[in-house]
Amino acid sequence: IHYIFAPKKDIKDISDFSEDDREYLIDLFAVMSTVIKQESLQDYKLWSNGPGKQDVTYLHFHLGAK
Repeated sequence: IHYIFAPKKDIKDISDFSEDDREYLIDLFAVMSTVIKQESLQDYKLWSNGPGKQDVTYLHFHLGAK
């Protein structure tokens, strides 16, 4: 399984976070948590690549599981 979570907010990478993004990012992590629970994932990895390691030019997260 490989999910990609792409926020609809223009955040380029983790270093672009501001205090105004706090609630938005908390909601994003709540969505990821819901998917993990709904899929009953036990052995998973959640990650985000930095700007030099990604082709997509905005912040997004990967959720991978076996």
